Amino acid sequence: MPYTDNRLILLTNTWPFDSGENFLTEEAEYLSGRFSCVEVFPLYSTTGKKRDVPNNFNVHNPAVKKELKNKGALLFQGIFSTAPLLFALKEFFTEKAYRPGRLWNFFTALLTFRASYPTLKRFDVSSSDMVYSYWGDKWALSLPFIKEATDCVTMARFHGSDLYEKAKGGYIPFRKRLFKTIDKIFTISGNGASYIKLRYGDFIRGELTVARLGVKGCEQNPTEISEALSIVSCSNAIPLKRLDLIAEALQKADFSIQWTHIGSGPTLEKISAMVESMPKNVTVSLLGQVNNAEVKRVYASQHFDLFINVSTTEGVPVSIMEALAAGIPVIATNVGGTGEIVDSNVGELINVKTSADDLLNILRKYYADRDKLQKLRSNAVLRWNNLCNSDKNYSKFISQI
Repeated sequence: MPYTDNRLILLTNTWPFDSGENFLTEEAEYLSGRFSCVEVFPLYSTTGKKRDVPNNFNVHNPAVKKELKNKGALLFQGIFSTAPLLFALKEFFTEKAYRPGRLWNFFTALLTFRASYPTLKRFDVSSSDMVYSYWGDKWALSLPFIKEATDCVTMARFHGSDLYEKAKGGYIPFRKRLFKTIDKIFTISGNGASYIKLRYGDFIRGELTVARLGVKGCEQNPTEISEALSIVSCSNAIPLKRLDLIAEALQKADFSIQWTHIGSGPTLEKISAMVESMPKNVTVSLLGQVNNAEVKRVYASQHFDLFINVSTTEGVPVSIMEALAAGIPVIATNVGGTGEIVDSNVGELINVKTSADDLLNILRKYYADRDKLQKLRSNAVLRWNNLCNSDKNYSKFISQI
């Protein structure tokens, strides 16, 4: 779609602050060419360190003064707010949010909304603007109020943890209210669109569209084969990523294997402890948190036989897209929309209930058949180009908004 004079208000978790939401950096290039001005309102920041943005992006201070995990600060800002409450009381009873499994999610979502609510005045929204929440939770809770105040176009993307209730203990607050008012709903997978239709089809007022994420092409992963099977994972070290499952499998390995993990988080300390008891035939390298450019450098300089992802829930992982783009075959759990880009042509889709022993047997199979891996590498790049090419996907997305 050609450039317009419309203004976009972009709501993010932290981007362009901190190191998260890397995939938004590339999408920003396409948004820059579509709108005269993009006003960016991050929800919070942990470091205050800002990345470069396009020239027509205006980045505002985070709405919440401290990290969301700072419960004291969130409670203070959430209580001392002029934000509405009646809608929340209705949700509390009609959706039975008082149940033990729902109560925490309800109050966290409500406090986050109330803490960020004063920032809505800084949006200065007009009817010609578009308001785009990059996630389907947190900031998205403000979209119904923005819509009530101004007849602008509102839209949101839905990924994985902000879409599938399973990722949030079975309940994401204020979902029906959101779907009743939002103009454009974008999911990053067909599975996500089907999920919304099945659970919330009666409440959807706007357009529901699949708009896939994507990554740029990159330098190919070296093809030389070493004695050890070389695997790589790239994710936050959090419980749902189950890095401990990989570590447990490798503790039992009876063949030569190398594991490189990229990413940090609260479970990394546990993984580090497990690494200490690995057999001599297993080598582990925990690289910690690195930026996206460094991830690509690692893929371009070090041979990997397989990329591995054993999450319990996902949208469509950008980390898998990056591995495919580099020509690395993928083993991944069949959750969310992962099965839309991973199959036997590019690797293997495994059951989410796969045990450590099962995972080890899968790895042993690939260790014994390196020729099969070579055939999968070229297929991986083709899959990236067909389904995960950012230029194709973001150009289509821009035409849809």
